[in-house]
Amino acid sequence: MLRLRRLRLAGGRPIIVQTSYLPLPLAADLDPAELAQRGLYTVLAGHGLAVTRAAETISPCVLGTREAGFLGRPAGSPALLSHRVSFTAAGVAVVDDHAVLPGDSVAITANRSADRLDVHYSLRTGP
Repeated sequence: MLRLRRLRLAGGRPIIVQTSYLPLPLAADLDPAELAQRGLYTVLAGHGLAVTRAAETISPCVLGTREAGFLGRPAGSPALLSHRVSFTAAGVAVVDDHAVLPGDSVAITANRSADRLDVHYSLRTGP
């Protein structure tokens, strides 16, 4: 298994610590230099593994010491944990993502109707 840890910035501010896990057979075909220059899903698509759907669960958590350091927030601060598994059209799981987002930088919006629920989250880049 390949573990890929990234610090995501928005407006120059650290906003997400994301750890992605990829199956070893897949990881063996990936070039770390390419991953440093291009998005993970773009690279996967270039290898014939386009992501077509994902299952995501978002839960409350607190920042551990390591994540807090990366994000410039105090340890124990409220946060959200996004756990997302991404699949190809053939149903093959190719990425298992764990992203930690500080609670002061995320807004979740739900739009509901009788037969549909759309949930979105947006990131705040300001202090």
